[in-house]
Amino acid sequence: LNSVKTESYDPEMGNTRGPTESDPRTDAHQLGIKTEDAPLYHQDGGRRLRSATVQLFNLAALRSEPEWWPRNQKVRRFPCPDCGQKFFSKTTLELHSRIHTQYQPYSCEVCHKTFSRKGGLVEHRPIHEVERPFACLQCGRTFTFKSNLTRHMRFHSDARPYVCSQCGQGFKISAQLKSHMISHSGYKPYVCPECGQSFVRYMSLKYHRLSHTGERPLSCPECPMTFARPHTLMVHRRQHTGETPFSCQDCGKRFKQGCQLKDHVRRKHTGEKPYKCSECDKCFVTSASRKVHMVVHTGEKPYKCTECCRSYSQSGGLKRHKCEQQTR
Repeated sequence: LNSVKTESYDPEMGNTRGPTESDPRTDAHQLGIKTEDAPLYHQDGGRRLRSATVQLFNLAALRSEPEWWPRNQKVRRFPCPDCGQKFFSKTTLELHSRIHTQYQPYSCEVCHKTFSRKGGLVEHRPIHEVERPFACLQCGRTFTFKSNLTRHMRFHSDARPYVCSQCGQGFKISAQLKSHMISHSGYKPYVCPECGQSFVRYMSLKYHRLSHTGERPLSCPECPMTFARPHTLMVHRRQHTGETPFSCQDCGKRFKQGCQLKDHVRRKHTGEKPYKCSECDKCFVTSASRKVHMVVHTGEKPYKCTECCRSYSQSGGLKRHKCEQQTR
C-alpha cells in the first residue's frame, strides 16, 4: 500500500474537492486514526459548512496487511467431535450436533412429525394447508411434490440402496443409514433420569419416558384407544381403514406392516433365518421367535396363571393350562 487518497465532501452541496496525495510515511498511522474534518465554504455565499472526509482504501491491499487484518477475520474455532466440521459459534455447532444425536425438540401439532430446528417446523407447517395432488397408488397417502412421492415409494419396495459399511445392513433412505451409524459408535448421550437407561437418540428417550409416566398423548379418532408413539397410532389406524400398503412381490399377498411382509418372505419364499441363538446355534426367522426360544436355556417362566400361580416358559403352555381348567 503506497498511498491513501482523500477527498473532501460537502454533505449539503454533494460536491467534492479534488483528491490529494498523502505522504506514504503517514499511511500506517492514518489507518488507525480517524481523520479530522476539513472546513469547506459555499461557493456563492461564503457560509461555513460542516464537512466530511472520505478515505478511499484499496481493500485488497489492506487485507494483505498481516499487522491488523487477522484481528478482524472470523475463525471457525468450534469443531464437531463427531465429523470434524468446524463452526464460527458454539450455537451453530450445537444446532449441527442434532444431526448426529437426532435431537428433535420441535413437533408438528397436526402430524406429530419432529424437527431439529424451529425453522424446519415452520417450513413444514404449510404442507397441511396446501394442495397435495400426488397420491400413492398403494396406500393413498398424498404429497405436495412429486419428489416426495418418489421418495415415499421406496418404503413400499424391498430396495435398500444405502448400506452400512460396518455391518452390511441396508436402508431405504440415507437418513436411516445416518441414524443407524450412530449405534456403532456406542455413544448414548441421552439418559433416563428414572431408570438410568441410555439412548442414542433423543426421541428414543422421549418415548421411553412415557413408559414410566403411563402417558399416551395420541388418540385414535375412530376408537377410544390411545398411543404413546405416532408410528403405533398410524399402524393401528390401518385396522379401521383396511389399508395394506406392503405387498409381497412373489405371491402378491399384502400386509399392514413392513415387518409382517419381511417375516412372510422369509418363511414362505427365501427360508432365511437371520436370528441365531448364542447358546445352541439354532436359527430363527424373527427376533421374537429367538427370544421365546431363549427361555429353554435360562429356565425363565414368565407366564403365570392368576388362579393357581403355576408358571410356564411359553405363552402357549399357559393357554393350554387355562383351557384345561375351564373343561374340568
